[in-house]
Amino acid sequence: MKSVIALTAGVAVSLLLATTASAGWEYTDWGMSPDQVGTASKGSAKKPAKADTYDNANIRHLLSAPAAIGKIKGTAKFNFSKDSKLDTVKLDFPRTGDCQAVRKALTAEHGKPEGKDEKTGSSNYVWANTKQGNRIVLSSYPKVWCFAQVSAPGYRPKEDNEKSGSKAVDAIMGDFHANQRSEIKDFCAGQWPTDFVMQKHCIDENNVARNKAQKFDTMKSKDNTVIWAQCSMQWKDKADRTDWVMMSHCLDEQSAALKAIRN
Repeated sequence: MKSVIALTAGVAVSLLLATTASAGWEYTDWGMSPDQVGTASKGSAKKPAKADTYDNANIRHLLSAPAAIGKIKGTAKFNFSKDSKLDTVKLDFPRTGDCQAVRKALTAEHGKPEGKDEKTGSSNYVWANTKQGNRIVLSSYPKVWCFAQVSAPGYRPKEDNEKSGSKAVDAIMGDFHANQRSEIKDFCAGQWPTDFVMQKHCIDENNVARNKAQKFDTMKSKDNTVIWAQCSMQWKDKADRTDWVMMSHCLDEQSAALKAIRN
């Protein structure tokens, strides 16, 4: 009887270890130290030339390595907690137009995303609990970013995670919106150099149109990615500034035409 109990206990421990080992991204396990991640990566994970920074000073980007989702290549950024344990992995993709292909690859591997969240024009698809026991959030904003963040659900307090992520995104978006508002003013000044009434009207219309256009989900389908790229290219002036009124109109017209063709 003792031998059976011992054997059963051994099997239980083995299963527990196997389950723990599977919880992590690719060759890593959550809670690994930087040295352990470096060893597991066979030397591909190295100190980044320029580390990402976060509002939560306890989260540190200490290592980066080449990575891919499907056929789309990017960079894995390994983030560690204050006690130097692997906390999250952020997969950055330099070509923001690739996000639709990344979503397709993630869906093929993990099934349909469990949720979608749209805030200030960004699209966020969530796989809350994959077979590996991970949480994946794929986030995109046209022409600004495309990244997937992988974490273990509940690994650190949710409020810290959300607070840090929210502030980081707010900072990026604040700069981005300020630059685009400035670009709209320049565009309208070029269109109406001496008519200030029309300049103001142009600025107001373009700001409204920009807000509408940037809710267009480029990750929804390959067609949407193509439509965005075509309209974006078509409605720029010689200084590479966007005519957002025509851009928004173009997105609506192309989407309606596509729907008519497919029905």
